[in-house]
Amino acid sequence: FRRVLFRSYKVDEYVYIVKDGQYRKLEGDKQGPFRITEVFTNGTVRLQKGVVNERLNIRRLTPHFGDPP
Repeated sequence: FRRVLFRSYKVDEYVYIVKDGQYRKLEGDKQGPFRITEVFTNGTVRLQKGVVNERLNIRRLTPHFGDPP
């Protein structure tokens, strides 16, 4: 069985979005970091991507460690 690690995200944290499918080697497999603007109880968060707000599942995210950009 695969061990599931649950992480609770908070507003104003920064996260990376893991890309789906195929990607080029030099592009990398993540986009971001993006700021969380809202956290929902069903396992989704709202991210600020420039002028666009996007709602994503937390399984597609990885946390950003270090100083905020």
